[in-house]
Parts: sequence; structure tokens; C-alpha cells
Amino acid sequence: MPSVLIFGAGSIGNHLTHAALIKKWDVSVMDIDEKALNRMKDNIYPSRYGKWDEKIKLINNKKYIKKFYDYIFVGTPPNTHLFVAIESLKYTNSNVMMIEKPLTTPEMYLAEEFYKIISHRKIQCFVGYTHAVSKVISKLFEIKLNNPSLGKIKKLTVNWKEHWEGIFNAHPWLSGPEDSYLGQWKMGGGAIGEHSHGLNLWLVIAKLFEMGKITQVSAQVNYVDKNNISYDSDSKIHVTTEKNLKGVVFQDVITMPPEKKIVVEFERGKIEIEINKNSLSDELYLSDNNSNENFKYKKNRVDDFIQEINHIEMLGLNSEKSPISLINGLETMLVISASHMSGNNSSRNVNIDYSKGYTNKSLRLST
Repeated sequence: MPSVLIFGAGSIGNHLTHAALIKKWDVSVMDIDEKALNRMKDNIYPSRYGKWDEKIKLINNKKYIKKFYDYIFVGTPPNTHLFVAIESLKYTNSNVMMIEKPLTTPEMYLAEEFYKIISHRKIQCFVGYTHAVSKVISKLFEIKLNNPSLGKIKKLTVNWKEHWEGIFNAHPWLSGPEDSYLGQWKMGGGAIGEHSHGLNLWLVIAKLFEMGKITQVSAQVNYVDKNNISYDSDSKIHVTTEKNLKGVVFQDVITMPPEKKIVVEFERGKIEIEINKNSLSDELYLSDNNSNENFKYKKNRVDDFIQEINHIEMLGLNSEKSPISLINGLETMLVISASHMSGNNSSRNVNIDYSKGYTNKSLRLST
């Protein structure tokens, strides 16, 4: 039976725990906050999944942690992700890790150090962008292989716009953004960080169609600064790749009902993807010179995490080939950081030089 150690007893920790139990894994959850563990056992887990599962091992002190787990998942707040991950490897070990998104903070806190540790110890590592390994995105990969008649990709647009009311409904112990990292963009919150699925999917799809890494960013960002909160409510992010694919990513925490849509335009056709349409399914629409096709994938929130864990299990020895690889997560973080740098400097272009490592030294503001 595979074993998993999950750091964080909050919302994500509960999702990951439930998905791992469905796969009949041995699950341990570590959180230094006893209140969080009690809330998980008495409220979050039973309210979502029917009842508490006594097979879940709750841990509040590292002395109770085993020396090895098949998997380590980190689901704490973004500003603690990499600190928790690095510290955990001092007293336990694993061949496979998954860090929840966004990987770290816009200042790239511990990113380069973590990358070097993971590389040196040859640990397979993933970043929790669940939608990048969904069935509908897998269908896009299949279409890329089987539909050369579409021609070259010309434009890519991603909308990831959703009022964060849904987040707070899932976290009833929070009264609003002021109660957590969500209300602080520098801690990984706000629209650009919390809804960075949009930027990540743009990056993954651009790479799929062999257009290279994102090398330039320009962002129009609206910031909310009041009552001890400072977050970006909405953004329009222009991105350009090494091979000059241009596109736009819209992310916000104010749109209701949500709009999560991807539009991929080709020389001779178009693909549109709707994520979580009517909270029931992901759908892909393919139109070219020959036909129009529609592919529908019914799912719910639980399915997202089961799909993610299945993917990690399948590619556990080959994470660099995954859409949710550590490299893609690190590159997404650099784009997040560049977006904030641009947004705080009158939308000026920011160039990304990957040769300088996974730090903000890789970002250069245009003159």
C-alpha cells in the first residue's frame, strides 16, 4: 500500500486526503496547528465526504513522522510551501513530492534552493496545477498529435475569472481575504497567484505546440490596498514566447458566474475549451476546415484530485515529462513575478532570462 504524508489540514489537504483514500493509500496528515487538525476531523472532512475516516493518521509533531513515505504532498499556504518542503526532507524522505500551487511567493522565496535540492537528491517533483492534467487537456494533447491539418498556432487566450466567494464558502472559518494569505499578493494571494491556473495553462499549451518559454510579460493589474489587505483583484497579462507566440491571460477574483475558457487559434481552425462548465463538466470544441466536434468530460471537484494523483502515480519516475512538472511550476512562478513587477510599474514590459536561475534576478524591467 503506497504511503503519503500530507502537510496542511486545510481545504487542499482534505481534498488530497480523500483522493488518496479512494486509491487505498495509507494517509498521514501533518499540521502544527492542533485547531486545524480538529477542524479537519470534526468539520471539513465529514461535511464534504459524509463522515470521518479513522484510517487517517493526524500528526502535530514531526517526531511522529516516519523516515520514509512513497509520496509527500505540501498543501500549506504558498508563503510556506518551500520552507515546509525543504524542512521535511531533513527528517523524512520520499521519491516523489507534490507542492500545491502557486509554488511560492512572487519574490521567488526559496525557489532556486528548492530546485537544487530536488535535483541533487533526484526526487521527482510536481506542482499542483490540477487542470493541466485534466481529461480535457489530455484531449488537447491528443488533437495536437492527430490533427496536423490545423496548421501552426497563431494566438492563445486564457480566461480564468472567478469571484472568490466560492473559496470562502469552502473555507467557512475565514471571513474574507483579510484572514489569510489570499488578501496579500506578496504572500501568493490575489488573482494572479490564487488563480494562476490561467497562466500555467497558457504556458503548458504554448510548450505543447512547441512555441517555447514565455520570455516577455506586460500586465495591467488592479490592486486593492485597504484595511491591512493588499491584493490584485483583476489582471490582463500579455505574454510572448521565445518563438513569438503572443497571447493574453485574464485572471480575477470578481467575476460571477465564473468564466474559465481557453481559445487556441490556428491557421486553419480553432479549439475552445470551457473548464468546469455549469460546475458539471469540462468541454472542448474543435472546428477546422472539415468538421466541428464537441468533447465533453463530466466531473466534479473530487475527480480533479483523483485525476491529479493518478497522473502523479503514473509519471512518478518521469516527472520532467509532466505538464505539472517542477520546471513548469517554477516557470509559472517567474511569470507571476513578472506580472506583478509590470503591474507595479505602469504595465512596462518585463523580460525573463532563464539562464539566471529561478530568482527575481531573472526579471528585467524594460526602460
